[in-house]
Amino acid sequence: MKKILLALAGTIALVPPIALTEEAYNKTYLFVETATKADLKDGKLVLYGVDDEISVFSDRPYRSAGVITRDHFFDVWSQGENSFDVDPPNAALSGEIEGKSHVLIIEISSPKVDGEKVTYSYNTIHGDDIQALDDVIMFIDSFSWRPPYTGPDGDLP
Repeated sequence: MKKILLALAGTIALVPPIALTEEAYNKTYLFVETATKADLKDGKLVLYGVDDEISVFSDRPYRSAGVITRDHFFDVWSQGENSFDVDPPNAALSGEIEGKSHVLIIEISSPKVDGEKVTYSYNTIHGDDIQALDDVIMFIDSFSWRPPYTGPDGDLP
């Protein structure tokens, strides 16, 4: 009887990781990047005063969140068959011009980091011809973490 109980306890202990792995296959994450200023010219978006970290949150119904390093974000950017390199993400670029809020929907690609400056190539999807924004928040389209990617906490999400 003792052996049966130990075997049952061992089997039950395996259930949460299996459920988490199945859940991880359904999770998608969105990314939030902030900057003090953005310049948009000739298909190049330059963000100034960016942080070393990017906020990450999952789409419903999972509602998890975390922070990843910019290096980790750009590693994930280029990995896998459905990577952002293969299928560039949309982004909502929100900021202010002379105290008035503006939002521009763009497709971003080819990120490059230089200290506190990040440059993307971009195509406008929707919005006015904006050349500069202050107090910028950029919401980047979703990405599904799948093995061998790691999630916000370094493990599968």
